Amino acid sequence: MDKRLILITHAGMAKGVKETLEFISGFGDQAEVIEAFTEDKQPELRFRKLLEETGEDCLVIVLTDIEFGSVNQMCSRYAGERVHLITGFNLPLAVELYMTPADQIDSSFIRTAIEKAKREMMYMNDVISELKQQGKAEENPEEDFF
Repeated sequence: MDKRLILITHAGMAKGVKETLEFISGFGDQAEVIEAFTEDKQPELRFRKLLEETGEDCLVIVLTDIEFGSVNQMCSRYAGERVHLITGFNLPLAVELYMTPADQIDSSFIRTAIEKAKREMMYMNDVISELKQQGKAEENPEEDFF
């Protein structure tokens, strides 16, 4: 089974995420980017074309930026058994979906990946403060944290 990851965001966010995914993974061009209303003045036409070009046996994962934004509303019409729509994504989620083989991804995997990605967001000031209290972080910020 093949997989197609489509990043659709307002302005340049999708392009930046794609570049970061390629940098982290070392993989080539394996994600599609639609920069809605900037580079792509008619994002729905481009999105529909990508879906039409994608084989019926291909898993399609669509990542959008804002839940009630115009981009996600546009993509919502296409969500279904074959097209998995996720909004409000972060980089850890994008990396997980990008690097995982298609035959390992289903709706259950996606739900688990979303929960895992939510845990990746944290207020680091609190984390560092807690580590300092436990004596596990250096007081000198000029030293490497890792």
